[in-house]
Amino acid sequence: MSPIHGRKSRTGVLHMTTTILSSVFKLGCLRTALMLLGLMLGEAAIAQQPLPDPNLFLTRNVSIGAIARQADGKLLVVTHGVADARYLGVPPEIDSAGNPVGFSGTFPNGLLRLNADGSRDATFTVDLLADRGSNMSSGDIFDIKIFGNFAYVLGNFSVIGGVARAGLARINLTTNVVDAAWNPNPVRRIANQIAVGNIALDGGGNLYTFGSLYDIGGKTNVRMAKIPATSVNGQADANFDGRQATTNSPNDIVATVGIFAAPVPNGALYVIGRKVIASASQNMRVYKINALTGVQDAAWNADLLAIDMNVNTAVVNAAGDIFVSGQSTGTSTLGQNLTSPYSLVKLSGVTGQVASGWIGGLNIPLVNNLPNYTIRLHIGLSLDTAGSLYATAARFYGDTLQLFPAKYDANSGLPVAGFNGQIIEGGNSFNGTVLATADGIYVEGRDYYGSVRSGALLKLDAASGAAVGNFNVNIKNSGFVSTSTRLDDGRVVMGGSFTEANGVAVNNLMRFNTDGTFDPTFTTGPSGLVANVKHIAGKLYASGAFAYSGTAPRQLIARYDALSGALDTTWSPVIDGMARAITGDADNIYMVGGFYTVNGAVTRCLAKVSAVTGQADLAWQPLLANMSFGSLCQRAIAKVGNFVYVGMPNNQNFSGVPRIVVNGQNRSLARIDATTGQVDNSFDPNPNGPVNAMDFDGSNIYLSGGFTSIGGVATRLAKIVGATGTIDQSFVQPLTGIPNNPTWIRGTPAAIFVIGSEFLITNQDVRPYVWKIFPNGSRDAAWLPQFEFDDQGNAFNSAVEPLGANRVMVGGGFNDVGNPVRLRLGVAAFSTVAPTNLTLNISGRGTVDVTSNGGAANAQCFDCAGGPFVYEFDTASSVTLTFRPAPGWVFVGWQGNNGAAGCGGIGACTFTLSTATSVSAAFRNSGNFMAQ
Repeated sequence: MSPIHGRKSRTGVLHMTTTILSSVFKLGCLRTALMLLGLMLGEAAIAQQPLPDPNLFLTRNVSIGAIARQADGKLLVVTHGVADARYLGVPPEIDSAGNPVGFSGTFPNGLLRLNADGSRDATFTVDLLADRGSNMSSGDIFDIKIFGNFAYVLGNFSVIGGVARAGLARINLTTNVVDAAWNPNPVRRIANQIAVGNIALDGGGNLYTFGSLYDIGGKTNVRMAKIPATSVNGQADANFDGRQATTNSPNDIVATVGIFAAPVPNGALYVIGRKVIASASQNMRVYKINALTGVQDAAWNADLLAIDMNVNTAVVNAAGDIFVSGQSTGTSTLGQNLTSPYSLVKLSGVTGQVASGWIGGLNIPLVNNLPNYTIRLHIGLSLDTAGSLYATAARFYGDTLQLFPAKYDANSGLPVAGFNGQIIEGGNSFNGTVLATADGIYVEGRDYYGSVRSGALLKLDAASGAAVGNFNVNIKNSGFVSTSTRLDDGRVVMGGSFTEANGVAVNNLMRFNTDGTFDPTFTTGPSGLVANVKHIAGKLYASGAFAYSGTAPRQLIARYDALSGALDTTWSPVIDGMARAITGDADNIYMVGGFYTVNGAVTRCLAKVSAVTGQADLAWQPLLANMSFGSLCQRAIAKVGNFVYVGMPNNQNFSGVPRIVVNGQNRSLARIDATTGQVDNSFDPNPNGPVNAMDFDGSNIYLSGGFTSIGGVATRLAKIVGATGTIDQSFVQPLTGIPNNPTWIRGTPAAIFVIGSEFLITNQDVRPYVWKIFPNGSRDAAWLPQFEFDDQGNAFNSAVEPLGANRVMVGGGFNDVGNPVRLRLGVAAFSTVAPTNLTLNISGRGTVDVTSNGGAANAQCFDCAGGPFVYEFDTASSVTLTFRPAPGWVFVGWQGNNGAAGCGGIGACTFTLSTATSVSAAFRNSGNFMAQ
């Protein structure tokens, strides 16, 4: 077992503070320094405090909100605050214990500028008000527009570049400071709403705003305003009537999509949104506004059939035509009985009808030889000066998207021949940002682009779509863990969304040794999010949102060797949606999720697949009503003997139809014969609510979810005896205990652990929780790890796995753990029992290394003297103390009690820590020692 030295006693530690903090401050990491100080001076050790191993610097590529290009070719890039964008540049430095000790990159906070080669322009330091070394964000930037020497920045910030601004500011791109004179000072109409939600800039530098405004630039009671390019102080144009078509009339709309202007002075201006009073089936509306007067053009009527879509964005050309993109609903009908497939449409700036000759991207080319599923979504649009339209297109695979850059002829909507945009993984918070410039096409990237690992921003050749190899911008943020599994030898594998761990490039899967240390040799994995990983018969099955593993196509599911991590090239089923949970044996794999087909064969959302061939067993078709495409959230499945248990987090599909019906009764839990696929009608424990989480520990099945009774017993946590399938009615958790949204449950030798997220009404945050349940079903109320705000929200399932006899590893989306808080990025370890203390006293000057079970050194007293220093260990650990005299000093011996009583002489001291033990190490000045 590794020593768990995360807490030291207050006595004898103060003299260490200056040395440690000075080294940390040199690295510019104030927050880490404060954490270390809290760690050293904190209260007495308690079992649920986080342990030092593993302590990963876990990162992934961050999403980009907007890109704007300066005239000199430099790029302004919008991220989403320090909580998302952690650093730009090379990885952080990692010390010998695997802890991040500083950052060799820099902290972007909402906004950064890149040189033409993708490197960071360090002269641009305008950012939001926040500690650059913290996880705290002081607001977000929504959009940025550039005209001439000025950049207009929109967001929900109150301070930017050290200047107070109410969410709208102008930056001088020569001096790189916020323009102190220009301040429209928007005032919101309604509390808690954003005053300005949308901005547009025309080709003359005039700025148009849309929002819930009471006042902006001296104009009152308006939704829209125009701030002329000539305005020095941000004064609004008095002649622009921002009330027309936007306030207190039947045409009153909310610009849920935005405001869009033509790239010519005072040209066409459009607002896209919904009416304030509208039915659920109300189409999105597009309104054309006179850029000089602010009055709606009543003669221009957008073709509502053509924009029968959930609009994402739009772009306007110089002629005033507007291109609109979004997700098609497929409900409107065009001529010749053709159902509208539009997710990209061009409306005439003269009539509002579909432009003559427009096809609308109906003939999408095959991408990377993957099945050509219907393109029903486009996000991100940009026009170049030659009249080509660039977009981020998306193909649906069940509940999963595959995104790629696309190029269309702006006149016809047909794809441009020769442009082959490669698959870009969607991941989380993918905005589909695209910008066409004279230099090339810039797109938001993720983990994979062709055969090149990418960062968060890619540059593409405008003709071919190929990635420009010398432009690869890596912006990192905290990664998160979604799932985990334990290998037979005690090692742990975790999956999630991350591209780097302690500076080592990994692919959304990582492995930990039995002592909790990160294994840097295990680096293979899929190209995108891993939502579920399961160890079965020496293989790792990973499912999620990805299209590749390395350069090998793998559609949403892949298999790896658990020892080497190598991709299994012999097993490659193709599914069309995410498998949320997997179980099985050496012969067959059972999976449930949002897919509909396996290898083109209809299996609905529950399938049995051969572990040898990857082919689906089409004879295995459990007769569960309405278990079909659209059942997106199943993640509870377990195989026990010759039965497969399936739980439902919500026993209704999108249409409100029950998913599991047995003997005419709606169910959220079913048992199925693993061989025949027959539903066991006799099995009916009848949970009266959703089953969100399920685990089989080799003996028992544990269930949790939104139910309040099961088998007639009032409980939110249930135990099914695996051998008989009966409910253990003595295993009960009171209804006032577990919150009603658990997402993960794991039975371990130490206890049963339940993971979920709780909503904190006081600060409107979501915080993860992990509860420890005793074998009798009662909760260990003294064991309560403290997690701070989960900045990823509820990161799919999250995870917990046993590590040795008395520790567990917890994975999720957290940044801070414990009280006082410790920096833990998505992975933390906890003792399941009260630790055993080793108290170390030192006289003289020297260093003592504290190691356990032959592991690497991971606890030191630095240049220390005195004591006591208290270290926490798992009980029954084999501990070794190694002395290192300071220059001019010699070691003269040990003294100890309990297990260390036998330590003597001047060699290393090794003993078994079975109870609290004290050891003293003595050093003497070599001159005085020799004189004696």
